[in-house]
Amino acid sequence: MSNTIEPHAVSAVEKLLLRILEDGREVPREDEIYAVLRLLGFKTPETVFFSSPGEIEESTLAALPGGEVVCKLISPAVAHRTEIGGIRFSPKDPAVLRQIFSDFSATASRHGVELSGMMAARRLEIEDCVPRQLLLSLSQDDAFGPVVAAGIGGTGTEVWNAGLRSGSGLRVMAASMCSESGFVERALGGTVFFPVISGATRISPEPMLPKGALEEAVRRFASLATAFSPLSGRTQVTIRTLEVNPLQIMSDGSLVPLDAMMYISREKGMPASAPLEKIDRLLRPDSMLLIGASAGKVNMGRVILKNLASSERIPRERIYLLHPEAEEIEGCRAFKSLAGLPEKVDTTVFTIPASEDSEALIEELILGERTESMILISGGYDETEGGKELSRRLRGTIARGRGLPGGGTVVNGPNCMGIISGPGGYNTFFLPRYKFQLEGQYGGRSAVISQSGAWLVTLINTQA
Repeated sequence: MSNTIEPHAVSAVEKLLLRILEDGREVPREDEIYAVLRLLGFKTPETVFFSSPGEIEESTLAALPGGEVVCKLISPAVAHRTEIGGIRFSPKDPAVLRQIFSDFSATASRHGVELSGMMAARRLEIEDCVPRQLLLSLSQDDAFGPVVAAGIGGTGTEVWNAGLRSGSGLRVMAASMCSESGFVERALGGTVFFPVISGATRISPEPMLPKGALEEAVRRFASLATAFSPLSGRTQVTIRTLEVNPLQIMSDGSLVPLDAMMYISREKGMPASAPLEKIDRLLRPDSMLLIGASAGKVNMGRVILKNLASSERIPRERIYLLHPEAEEIEGCRAFKSLAGLPEKVDTTVFTIPASEDSEALIEELILGERTESMILISGGYDETEGGKELSRRLRGTIARGRGLPGGGTVVNGPNCMGIISGPGGYNTFFLPRYKFQLEGQYGGRSAVISQSGAWLVTLINTQA
């Protein structure tokens, strides 16, 4: 492999990705991702894709060397198949593979995801252990542009990284810097795994791969990320994410992808910025809508409603609720649909867990211009396997809203506790007042932002 992608390879990748987009798909199949990786110079396992069990015959399996294959469930909604039983090893027997296809179909139905088909790949002899399994990825960051990451891979990626010093198991690099002499080598040299695979430690005195092989792979990913970034005029396609995990170091030192995922789109150009003037409506709303409060029991939404209703700044008659049956809860009016609301609200507090139905409601709120801002407390997005597609859909909805005349909706969340706004006189934390009391005037010119809601609550309680 060379450090950059040749123009003919960029053109070939673009043609392949355009065909996928023209097919109405933004999530390429794994066999299609392997085709992209081969154009980058990687060796990949031989594969065959089946869209139905009837396609599985001796003749179609002849393309796969050896007597065993790896069968993978293919679905645009499933990025990591191990957790749902979407990977099986099997003899290269058509009858057995047809049964596995049927099993995958049942698995997809059970998890409520679309089944595109099944991929069968040649089973390779590997050592599936750290550090022979790596992770290599690219993505498009709103702040830094195209970025690449290299680190420890395999099914234990999260476990290893959780126990290592920050940055020692995974190194993230701006693609624009990867072409600088020595940059990638210095970045990887600070990790725990690179000295081991390079033969620079007593536990591994011999290199596991040729000198410079991983650095070249990183630079190739950086080149791909740049060529297919939203800001690139060279191509019509944006590669939002490409992740290879694991990238296997074979016994001969070659780097072979064993699993991969990718998201693509036609979106080009800088994403529109959030309308800053609407942040004032988020922090100092005159009207609010709460979605998710129960009329008959104390749930998260009901606790938040009690907190909102105690506000001295926002009158109850301008705190609205969405509920299929109730007409009033805690003295606040409830409506069966968004169409019944008497006004466009300043802030919506959304507490329903992520699902297809809740996402459709969010789209109606944002694209229907029903709210200036939103506090999306709901969980079930990127922190869950099934929620990753909903998260991608949510980001797309917010981005489309930026194209509306008013600039769309500013969104805080998802998966958060929300906001306590002194200027706005409201509190969306889903904690009853006896557990979390805010009395007096604190921090009039200060703000606290925390990744952990529990830590933030503890901090505020101890400081108050």
